[in-house]
Amino acid sequence: MLTNKKILLGVSSSVAIYKALELIRLLKKQGADVQVMMTLNATKLISPQLFQAISGHPVQVELFAAHGHDSMPHLISSQQVDLMLLAPATANLIGKLAIGLADDLISTAFLATKAPVLLAPAMNDQMYQHPIVQENIAKLRLIGVTVVEPGLGFLACGSYGWGHLANLETILLYAKKLLTIQDLKGKKVLISAGRTVESIDPVRILTNRSSGKMGLAFAKTAFLRGAKVIVISGAVEIKYPEVPNLEVFFVESTQEMNVAILKYFPKTDMFISAAAVCDYAPVQTLLSKHKKSKNKGMIWNLFLKENPNILGKVLQKKKSGQKIVAFALETDEVFKNAKKKFMSSGIDYLVANEPGVIGQEQGQFIIFEKNHNEIVFLDKFALSSLIFDRLGV
Repeated sequence: MLTNKKILLGVSSSVAIYKALELIRLLKKQGADVQVMMTLNATKLISPQLFQAISGHPVQVELFAAHGHDSMPHLISSQQVDLMLLAPATANLIGKLAIGLADDLISTAFLATKAPVLLAPAMNDQMYQHPIVQENIAKLRLIGVTVVEPGLGFLACGSYGWGHLANLETILLYAKKLLTIQDLKGKKVLISAGRTVESIDPVRILTNRSSGKMGLAFAKTAFLRGAKVIVISGAVEIKYPEVPNLEVFFVESTQEMNVAILKYFPKTDMFISAAAVCDYAPVQTLLSKHKKSKNKGMIWNLFLKENPNILGKVLQKKKSGQKIVAFALETDEVFKNAKKKFMSSGIDYLVANEPGVIGQEQGQFIIFEKNHNEIVFLDKFALSSLIFDRLGV
């Protein structure tokens, strides 16, 4: 999504300025070409040469260069970029942008660009919460600027509050969203993810192998393409982004996941069933830990019952126009068993794979759809993009 995209990064004099160096590295890792502009005060905190070394381009500071076609960098740079990213953005810079003041390179470039603008504030918590700063941020939102809210934590001044520069991965996600076609805008996507857990006693559990990476990939893709996303998640080994229009509800057991999915499914356009649901649960959960027997070799009989068939219950409630995508994890005769499941289910797409892809970033998948199937080798994010493309909504 960021490959070959030109990004203009405006850096102002927040203590969080050092994080902008890592942000450049992340953007370049995604294939972006980053040009840096700095305020004069920012250059007093970190030398422009360091930003130049990491970005690979001379850093622009002065409003008017000495000579040549770059004598007006606020016009040349701002009009040839795909995205203008201001991070970190101080209260001073935000105030200038809100009133249209153009007395330095960044504020002038802001007025000259037609590219989408992403703003990531970073400052003292009292400054951030000041009514004037909040009013200025609101003004910028009204004219289409996207704002990544700062985080909560201890600040450089020693106080605790809202003012931290947002997580860099979150900023990166917003940048991708602004450069992604919003073909899922107005749609609501329900996703199940992770693994459910059934308690045997207060210590022991039954569960499945799952990292949650597949569900995360679908959640991110749906968010980037403009959908409102609801994730019903069991236990995972990943972290969900904290962004608007992406809600995550954690559950433990299969029954809890069943209740949550059936609650939200009727008002959704798509359901992605990516959770590794535990098909069985103990008939009885012990109230105290089951102790080892003193008799060597003693067998402990564990009686299990079938859990609700969540996908089956969802299909019973499916209405015209709703799309359902499910996954099948098979160990034997993957194609045959997965195709049988697909043909008997009534779902729109089935993605089959083997246990080897669990916890991995990519793998081999078999995609089943009406009158067609294919084998693909993709990373999970690319797979989620392909499935949403196929859904055609």
